[in-house]
Amino acid sequence: MPLVLTAVGVFLLVAPWFRVPSWRLVAPYALGAVVSGLTIGKVGSNVNYLIELGAGVSLAIGALIAWQRPRRAVHAAIALLLALDMALVVLASPYRTVTHVRLKQGEEAQHLLDVVHRTPGIALADEDMGLLPLDGRQIVFQPFEMTQLARTGRWDQRPFLRDIERQAFAAILIYRIPELPLHRQRWTDEMLATIDRRYVVEERIGPTEVYRPRPGD
Repeated sequence: MPLVLTAVGVFLLVAPWFRVPSWRLVAPYALGAVVSGLTIGKVGSNVNYLIELGAGVSLAIGALIAWQRPRRAVHAAIALLLALDMALVVLASPYRTVTHVRLKQGEEAQHLLDVVHRTPGIALADEDMGLLPLDGRQIVFQPFEMTQLARTGRWDQRPFLRDIERQAFAAILIYRIPELPLHRQRWTDEMLATIDRRYVVEERIGPTEVYRPRPGD
């Protein structure tokens, strides 16, 4: 978003010299949002860490356009450049592909929900965890949070590993993308090894592998 960010920078630097009233609201919010956005640099963070920054950018752009409204030629040029930048953002964003993929996964989501519904016992999931409350089930284990706690020594995973070992779970749904091994952030190596030993992949629905207890064990 080079044009948008440049416009925001220009407004934050130039507007106070012209005593633009909105600057007193926009500048502190935008600068605070930048500090908040820096916390994205950790495991498990995602684009939701940039929501405040997006709001700050929007405030600054709105204030810039409103400030330049009396100068019709400048106002029109800024609006045109920003519209062009937004078009480039939509076309270039990697999330465009993700959005299209998600929109096509309606049948897969329904299939996974049917799998959960037919499971006669406790089901675990990572990416598809939201299917559990949709089926009226409790979320008994949050893989990512507990894995991070285990890796920092704040949670003992051994009782959970014993539950996997004795096949206490009727189904385990693990989201796997070969190019992006998210499952290794959401499950410890010990969990994955025990699941592979005591469970078998019954089916694969999109990127999600459905594990069931290994027969005969």
